This record gives sequence, C-alpha cells and structure tokens, in this order.
Amino acid sequence: MIAIAVFAIVAVSLASAMNSTIRASNYLNRQAAMRHGLTSIMNESLRRPKLKEMSLSYEDKVLGVRYRTETQEVRFVNQEGSSVKGLYTLRALADYTEDGEERQETAEVYVRR
Repeated sequence: MIAIAVFAIVAVSLASAMNSTIRASNYLNRQAAMRHGLTSIMNESLRRPKLKEMSLSYEDKVLGVRYRTETQEVRFVNQEGSSVKGLYTLRALADYTEDGEERQETAEVYVRR
C-alpha cells in the first residue's frame, strides 16, 4: 500500500512538472512566431519604395495575432542647427490576447525616405 501511495505521489508530481514544461514551451514557441511575424511585416514594409505604401496590416488567424506597421516622422536637428528631412520611425506592432488580457509587442527601426 505504501509503495502504491509513493508511486502515485511521484506520478502526480511528474505529470504536473511535465504539464508546466509543455505550457512554457508553447508560450515560447508563440513568442518566437510573433517575433518572426514582426520581422516579416517590417521587412515587407521596408521593401516598399514610397512612404505611403509602408503602412501594412496582416492577421494571423492561427496565432490570433494582428500585425500592422506605422510610420512617424522624426524631428532631428544636426550640429549645424538645421533639421534633417525624410527621417521616420517605422514601427511594427503585434496585437494579441493572452490570458484574457490585451497585449502588444513592438519592433522599430529608423528609415530615411
């Protein structure tokens, strides 16, 4: 009886540890897929020749993530005091829901057009 009880406790502990490991692995795989999605939409946006064409959006229905890009002009003044024209921030955003909470991941790069 004691051996069966010890075996049951060990089996339940191992199952719990395995479940936690699987959840952590799934979370990390989803995060890696989102980073790949952010990189992909940013690269696609950078290939566009005109600034107006750089705003993109895409929804990954499998992951439940909505990707989009946006540009914002950067006000930059050089050492001579004159402003640099055509400098923008390109931001890629991933909007998703996790544990019932809205979340967002971002990536940005500076672009000169």
